[in-house]
Amino acid sequence: MEIRRLIFITIISFFALAISAQSVIIPKSDIIESRNGKSYYVHTVQKGQTVYSISRAYGVTPDEIYFENPGTKQAISINQSILIPTVNKETELKEEVVMSNFDFFYHVASNNETFEQISSIYLIPEKYIVKANPNLHSPFREGEYVKVPVEDAFDILDGKVTANIPNVVNTRTSTYKSPIKKPSTTAVKRQVAEPSTKNSTEKTKEKPKSQPIVKKTGKPDSETVSFDPEIPVIQDYRHVVILGETTQSIAKKYDIPVELLKAANPGLSNSVVKGDRLRIPDKAKIEKPSQTETEDKPEPKILDITTKDDTTSAKPTKQETEVIKHMVKKKETLYSIGREYGLTVAEIIEANPGLTSSIKIGQIIIVPKKKISNPYIIHKVTSNTKVRKIAKLYRIHAYEIKEFNPDLGNKLYTSQEIKIPVGSHAIIIPSLPVITEIEQDIEDITDDDNGDIIKTEDCDFSPDMDRVFKVALMIPLSLEEADSLNHEQFFMKPQPFFKPFRFIQFYEGALIALDSLAKQGVNVEFFVYDVDKNITKTIKVLQQKELRTMDLIIGPFFNNSFNQVALFAGNFNIPVVNPLSYRSAVVNDYNTVIKIMPSGQSQIRMLETFISNSYNSSKVFLISENSYEDADMVTEVNNGIMSTINNQVKISNEELINLSYSVAIRDTLFDGITTPPSFIFEGTEIYPEILENNISDSTVINNYITRIVYSNDSLYPFYEKASPIRNNIVVLYGSKKSFILDVLNRLNESRDTFDIKLIGMPSWERINNLSNVKMNNLKLNYFSSSYVDYELDKTQDFIYMFRNRFNTEPDTYAFSGFDITYYFISSLFYMGNDFSRCLEYFPMELLQGTYSFNRVGNTNNFENNYWNMLQLKKMSESKVPDYLLFPINDQYVDD
Repeated sequence: MEIRRLIFITIISFFALAISAQSVIIPKSDIIESRNGKSYYVHTVQKGQTVYSISRAYGVTPDEIYFENPGTKQAISINQSILIPTVNKETELKEEVVMSNFDFFYHVASNNETFEQISSIYLIPEKYIVKANPNLHSPFREGEYVKVPVEDAFDILDGKVTANIPNVVNTRTSTYKSPIKKPSTTAVKRQVAEPSTKNSTEKTKEKPKSQPIVKKTGKPDSETVSFDPEIPVIQDYRHVVILGETTQSIAKKYDIPVELLKAANPGLSNSVVKGDRLRIPDKAKIEKPSQTETEDKPEPKILDITTKDDTTSAKPTKQETEVIKHMVKKKETLYSIGREYGLTVAEIIEANPGLTSSIKIGQIIIVPKKKISNPYIIHKVTSNTKVRKIAKLYRIHAYEIKEFNPDLGNKLYTSQEIKIPVGSHAIIIPSLPVITEIEQDIEDITDDDNGDIIKTEDCDFSPDMDRVFKVALMIPLSLEEADSLNHEQFFMKPQPFFKPFRFIQFYEGALIALDSLAKQGVNVEFFVYDVDKNITKTIKVLQQKELRTMDLIIGPFFNNSFNQVALFAGNFNIPVVNPLSYRSAVVNDYNTVIKIMPSGQSQIRMLETFISNSYNSSKVFLISENSYEDADMVTEVNNGIMSTINNQVKISNEELINLSYSVAIRDTLFDGITTPPSFIFEGTEIYPEILENNISDSTVINNYITRIVYSNDSLYPFYEKASPIRNNIVVLYGSKKSFILDVLNRLNESRDTFDIKLIGMPSWERINNLSNVKMNNLKLNYFSSSYVDYELDKTQDFIYMFRNRFNTEPDTYAFSGFDITYYFISSLFYMGNDFSRCLEYFPMELLQGTYSFNRVGNTNNFENNYWNMLQLKKMSESKVPDYLLFPINDQYVDD
């Protein structure tokens, strides 16, 4: 409840300020002057006016008035003239960010601070900071905004690369179980911090400050060497100092001279502080060995950021296969016994030499204990038959087979493969699209940034019980919103849309995650900052020294602020989590970003597997609104489906004959006695007189996807080619509500004639007020980034804890706050300095779904690749099982 109490106290403080500010109406001055190329209002102070009330009237912050009028920080007097910018700092900074041709974040200067000092703070060569700020001169005045360019901008500032200035808006802008349990408990440190914008007469109660671990920025001592900005360093990498390390031990670790390490890090002496982030010289670019040396000795491995001994444990030997002795019961067959244990008849016979299909009651049969990844086995039809006969063979009902084979008719044909649901004794390992426990003998997977092969056995997932992890949460609390309230009415009724309450449950979910982690022995120092859309507010937060030593930053939630934080974090090689954005730019434009929301590309792969597993013999339609929006994605969906569906399908001649009679009665004056005339079925002409001579056979027809551009074709291609016999799968690609509703209405008109199943993509979860009845009629499936199963024990446990602690029901943000905090701090706990190398091998099932991250290119950026697929049935939503959505080789099973 501490954060709610803090907000309440802050609101009351703002009320007092707002009441005093609103008691005097302050008109804007008509006098505007230009000084040094900048326009200012000239305001004359009147009785009862304060700096705060004047700033409100002009739409600026008090700090802007203090900066332009240094004397006002002490006091203002009646008839005093003060300068107020006509364009506030927020607007000015946003315009600078948008119009700049290079990436940078802001530093707010202290009084008399210099370019050299700023260079030593951010480890950016001084010359580039100077080039990024051609109109600034050091030493700086307190409050000046200094651009700090990131390393990617150096070539632009040197004139080696030309970058066009954009002319559009910038697009960047304990009930829950962990993988490994530990019994010890540790208190979790928490701190809330936000920048103050009030003068000395307007202070609220001061919050306790942390004791940050910061890099020394004073003058070098006798142990230091001169900083050399020309030394090539390992790109996008910082070594994080751990307890007990020295400059000498770090240099030895990377096989470089101590003097070289010091020269790459200004102010570095023989001693280092835990948490310091050091640039590491790139030895491969500095040394140029001769051809002979290169042939005789392999190139040294530079990027080895592990801190553990380079040892490997012996792999466990596989145990012999365990077996069960099964006694045959009445009416059992080898098929029904195999189904019960998840085995085929061939596997049972192999385990019982000499066994035949003639088994007797009481006979003992050896049954291997086999782990399977899917809740079904495959039966291959040996001759034309019917579903009910196969069901009788396995001693189950026919409808049970049809549930696992939704595209199945009543008749089966030679060589056709169908899924048979297994029994209660089958050992099913839940099939996830990710590794549930890391396998020690998995094949080589990918390359790291230095060209070395990474294997999962190279990732040591041993928990670090001694390390204290520093994590920052940047969440929109918008505490200053209180000053614009109607104070008399605020407490008289509920305030569900009051900004400080909008994201509060994200923080509360994070607190529950911290408590769960503490019980497992995880030590966390947790910092909370009020960061919203306001870029000036965000920049002030970034001046907090402790942020430079964070192990992880969660947030901010809004694009403009995230841009500044991501560039800042990339400079210090700090992973930063983007919790809400669907934009691919967040992983393409920065260096250390982890995107929670999965990509559309992941949907395509899942859709391919879903159709392949369940509807590969169905008639498939792909509908998009026009031919140009998301054209590449739509084409990829089309090609992906084409690669998975069967090129040809068999249709029973008996079914086609029956259809021919229906068509003839509908379309002609048919007497019902003679053979019906030919008709068109799915674009193919069918001749009933030929079918009648082969009534027990089947007809092969071509199967292909029908592409429909709705703005050109409407639904006419669907009416012409939809199948009255097969399932019709309609993939509706679009995000515009009017388009989706129009297609829903028209498809509903056809559902009595055709069996239609609708699949919505890419982002239907973000569209409100669609017709649930019509979507239910069409058996809608769609992708969702989150799904909470309220029947699960872990979900009910979380809700119970949340209710008890916060006296309210958890919303979506509460579940997100828990999942994100729990997963990423667990990742730090088990991977430590290997976090960026090994994150993609650390999947986890959480409350809203699974986190399974893919590396984006050859960077330290990651994107979640897991979607939930939801289905609407009987007016309720349920989750499609993962085994239908992911290829077999993506489902990892324990041996």
